[in-house]
Amino acid sequence: MQSKKLKSLLLLVLLVLPASIFIFLKSFGRNEFVVPIYYEQGVGDTLTNDCGRSSEVPYRVFTKPATQVRFKVYHFEKAETANLNFRLEELERVQDVFAEDDAVLLFSFLNSPSITARAFQQFDDRINFDPSFWSIRPVDSLSYNVFKNCELVMNDQDDRVVLVDKEERIRGYFDITDREETDRLILELKILLSQEE
Repeated sequence: MQSKKLKSLLLLVLLVLPASIFIFLKSFGRNEFVVPIYYEQGVGDTLTNDCGRSSEVPYRVFTKPATQVRFKVYHFEKAETANLNFRLEELERVQDVFAEDDAVLLFSFLNSPSITARAFQQFDDRINFDPSFWSIRPVDSLSYNVFKNCELVMNDQDDRVVLVDKEERIRGYFDITDREETDRLILELKILLSQEE
């Protein structure tokens, strides 16, 4: 008899305890994700001396082109690589989600001696470039390297895309050759947009 009471009590605890934890967390907990701000304490010695910039605190990017849009995604291509098509398809996914939202713009900077806008747009039969959302800008090697290395704190081999907010703070680096990273970029942009509403 006592064994039956013990089993009943144990069963009751096993049912009530998870329900009470759930109710407690639902009532008093907060589910909040914070998108990080990079270089809040400055970039330190990350920038090379060639940049000719002192590292202010917090670090701010001098963006190109200067716009009042709330979020900018910067993408860099130096040459036609084997994974260019996949990278463009991933960026098209970003475009599909945010093309109607005038708070987000995508900029692709092309190192014009290596890859031209015409070669880039040959993908247009597979990729739908929306010029109101996606700006393709051929630039010379010096401008390309200065903006990528000195402003966005990246190295020459770095092929991630960079998310910058309206206050010119870097909010994330995303390796879009990994589909999960593209999903993370989309999610973090949605979070940032919802926090500003």
